[in-house]
Amino acid sequence: MKEHKKVAFIITIVLLAIFLPFTVLSIIFHKKYVDGNPNHDFHYNNKLWFYDESGNLVGTYDCNSESCGYAQETIRDPLYGINYFKAATTEPVAFINNRFAVISDSQNASTDIFVYDVVNGTKTDTFLGYKMYFVGIQDDYLITINNEGKYGVVKLGDVIKPVIEYQYDFIALQNERANGSKKIKSDKFIAQMDGVWKLIDTSNNTVTSSFSSPIVSYDDRNIVVKSTEAETDEYYSGEEEYRLYSYDGAQLLPGGNRLLRITDGYIEVVDENNLYYIISANTYERVSNSFYFDNISTLFIDVKDTTIDVYTDGKVAQTIDIQ
Repeated sequence: MKEHKKVAFIITIVLLAIFLPFTVLSIIFHKKYVDGNPNHDFHYNNKLWFYDESGNLVGTYDCNSESCGYAQETIRDPLYGINYFKAATTEPVAFINNRFAVISDSQNASTDIFVYDVVNGTKTDTFLGYKMYFVGIQDDYLITINNEGKYGVVKLGDVIKPVIEYQYDFIALQNERANGSKKIKSDKFIAQMDGVWKLIDTSNNTVTSSFSSPIVSYDDRNIVVKSTEAETDEYYSGEEEYRLYSYDGAQLLPGGNRLLRITDGYIEVVDENNLYYIISANTYERVSNSFYFDNISTLFIDVKDTTIDVYTDGKVAQTIDIQ
């Protein structure tokens, strides 16, 4: 009988040694999940809390400053008149693929920006600015500005690696979505170095001629350049103007236009008389009549299968049949 009690006692001790740690750990983790951040606030108890779309906690970040949070994007595209994607909000939302967060953790929220791998708890070196146009860039690219003010591009993956090294004075993308995606298309980048503008691909190869004025819109064969300095040819009007070029630098349309913008296979034109019309980006022939608009800054088009809707001030002003 004593032997049975002794064996039972030993078995009890062994079972306690095995299961007691798991019980304690389960209590700790359960308490952390329930009480750690009960309302799933982003900034709580001096931490940043990251949740996936289902509300599951992915990870946290321990803050070092009161201004700790998502970093504001640095979008200087309007300085050059680039046709870039304009988000409905300016609130930074930089949690990418339920894994990467672009964070600023400094009293000066415009500096000391870095990418934080929420899953692994690691972060990159700091940089001065970034942009992903709020909706993200195709193939998980991120345009970044280093602490010397030079632009480059990095790719977010198992390893965060540079795609385009920090050597440019400016890099941008135009307003074009990747097929079937909300993200911005990224097969080509607008790049400027020492006052010279060109298009580059994701391997940092130059794919166009160079220009002395900003490239503001493009497709696979056309480039729109916004002239910002006096020209001396027969078309120059003495004012700021837009010109259409081929990739090899040949001018395709007369100058003097107040606006040229490439959208889904078409080019919007506002000529020197403030008349608006649309041409094909392939044949350069008109597909619409001419219209007059008081405020061209609010113009944009929506290309559908058989029609083009022309919007101004948020309302459809014209519908053009393109059958």
